[in-house]
This record gives sequence, C-alpha cells and structure tokens, in this order.
Amino acid sequence: MMEIKLGFYDIEEAIKLHLKTVYGFDNVEIDYDCSGFNIEVGEYEYIYKKHKNGKEKKDKDGFSIVDNTKTKWIKKHFSFGECDELSFYVKEISNE
Repeated sequence: MMEIKLGFYDIEEAIKLHLKTVYGFDNVEIDYDCSGFNIEVGEYEYIYKKHKNGKEKKDKDGFSIVDNTKTKWIKKHFSFGECDELSFYVKEISNE
C-alpha cells in the first residue's frame, strides 16, 4: 500500500484536467475566495439514550445506546487552502 498526498495546487490542476476532459473547457480559471476551496462534509451527529438522572444508557457490552429517533445527519463546512493536503492510500491490483 502507498500513501498519496495531494496539496492545494495538485487538486486545483486535477480539477482543471477533469473540467477539460469531461466538459471540454480548455482554459479555465477557478474562482475561489482567499480561503481556498469550500468543502462540505456530511456526518451523523449521534445522540445517546439517557436515564432520568442524565447518565447515558449502556448495552450489555458496556457501549452507549444510540437514540435513532434523535440522531441526525448534519453538514459541516470548512476551507481547503494552500497549506492543506488530501491524503489517501492506494493498492495496486493485479490483472492476473
């Protein structure tokens, strides 16, 4: 396995290449504010069941019990700027 790290300008070039390949845009200037790219991430905000005294309820294994009726999907926003990196791992797959 190998870790790949892409910086801000690597991602900007990848986006421009994608726009050229998919949409046919030859010369594109990406319009972003001074903070860089705006990223939107969705995640669950887990709410746990509680006893009347406010203490979290636990299952037989000692884990807190999720209250599915109150748990909700929320969106978080942040900026991806010049000093940031996107990191992921790749594994080459054999075609044999």
